Amino acid sequence: MSKQGDIVMGEVGKLINATTDFYKRMLYKLIKKYFCDGYFGWDESENIGIMEEEIYRQIKKRDWIDVANYAMMLDYYDSRS
Repeated sequence: MSKQGDIVMGEVGKLINATTDFYKRMLYKLIKKYFCDGYFGWDESENIGIMEEEIYRQIKKRDWIDVANYAMMLDYYDSRS
């Protein structure tokens, strides 16, 4: 493989590793919130406003895992309505 090909594959590998690690941390946090704290109902329309407010709070806290989780939940709801 050419040097450029090695660079591209190295970059792709880093992206795969970063996104895999990130989604695992997202999933872990979601499951922990469900089983340990009893959080549920994220896919119910009456919770959309709460999640929209919460995502901004998490941005201010720089909690990127929660930001991503709320973004996923809001996207899930939007894509089905």
